[in-house]
Amino acid sequence: MERGIVTPEGVILDFERAGIASRMLARMIDTFILVVALGVFSNLAVALAVASTTFALVIVLILVFALVFLYPMALETIWRGRTVGKYAVGLRVITVEGGPVRLRHSAIRSMMQIIDILITFGGAAVVSALTNAEGQRLGDMAAGTYVVRERQSRSTIAEREVDIPTPWGMHPIVDSLDISSLDISQTALIRSFIIRVPELSDDSRVMLATQLADRVSTSIDAPAPEGLHPETWLACVASRVQQESETPPQSSLPPPPGT
Repeated sequence: MERGIVTPEGVILDFERAGIASRMLARMIDTFILVVALGVFSNLAVALAVASTTFALVIVLILVFALVFLYPMALETIWRGRTVGKYAVGLRVITVEGGPVRLRHSAIRSMMQIIDILITFGGAAVVSALTNAEGQRLGDMAAGTYVVRERQSRSTIAEREVDIPTPWGMHPIVDSLDISSLDISQTALIRSFIIRVPELSDDSRVMLATQLADRVSTSIDAPAPEGLHPETWLACVASRVQQESETPPQSSLPPPPGT
């Protein structure tokens, strides 16, 4: 699957799928943190509920749920796809569109641990990650996410949240686009190009916009309107992708030239 476009300034898109070993290491770190936290809070709960064993058990069960399910859900939502373990190993969860995960994504991933991790002792997660082209476990498939390894030398899309507005006067074109044939890598490439436009020289910007616009037009079987700047066409497609996402990002970019 196509993962990047090389430019004179560097690689536009440089996501590396996280491997099983690195994900297991991140999981082990998070599990160690959870076990320590559970031990501390459980002892405290028992000490506070010495008069009632039932009450102490209830408190411990609540703590188990909070730590096992709320820990990854809260951290991934607040920390842009990272837990302590993922941060230590250099991993991050992103959406299939290449954007940051939100509460909905993290909640689904967290609850799917029941099948992925708890019931099957991690077997379902390993098998699905090995057999899936994007290395997704069942929770990732359900949430529309995948785990990537961050490159320290380059910024990542997930780190740079942007809203790609519909170019002025282009709403009819955007609304008419059928992007169902675009795959994950293509939508991520479009997003990455638009985000990193300020880093490119003028020549590279025009060359890449034309190259990527041609690919996108072929994929969706819809040529760009005559006279429309390739970069504006890409912004229209990216805007349509964002419209179909339930949780669009937050900040915004200036409109591309030619609008």
